[in-house]
Amino acid sequence: MGKLRSVLTSRKFNLALPWIAGLVLAIGVAAFIQSRTNTDGPENTPVGKPVDNSKVPKSVPMSQEARQTVVTFLRTAVARKDLAKAWTVVGPGIRQGQSYQSWLKGNIAVVPYPGESMDKAPLKIDWSYPTSIGLSVALLPRKGSSEKPQVFQMELKRTGQRWVVDSWAPYAPPAVPSDVN
Repeated sequence: MGKLRSVLTSRKFNLALPWIAGLVLAIGVAAFIQSRTNTDGPENTPVGKPVDNSKVPKSVPMSQEARQTVVTFLRTAVARKDLAKAWTVVGPGIRQGQSYQSWLKGNIAVVPYPGESMDKAPLKIDWSYPTSIGLSVALLPRKGSSEKPQVFQMELKRTGQRWVVDSWAPYAPPAVPSDVN
């Protein structure tokens, strides 16, 4: 340690220090310039045909089968009636690995709602593609219920020849401050 200290504090080292710093700076500038210029030949281009991921699938009308899946889901899973039938219209996003026997006990990943006229609930189609449909579902509470009207977001996915509900969540818009000037 003593020898290193004497080298670092020597007069010759202190006179050479600005030159060493300048050399390190010059190497850094040269490396930066080299990294910003292309001296490797032709431009880097992807191999093969480029893939265009910006295309949106073609919209299609919502089928009667999809509408029936929505009604069945609302009448069974959301209303907590006939959970055996509800099991037939839910996908893996709702089941979340839950067993059929556990599902029948009623502790399921579906937000319940005491709605009225579930089969006539207004739907707004957010998107409708051949294998996926996004909906906003407006539910009104039963008369005498303390619940407020609620909008839910729902996604249906096509699995083979049938539609299943893969997500169901209440829509909660951001709060708007009332004291805006």
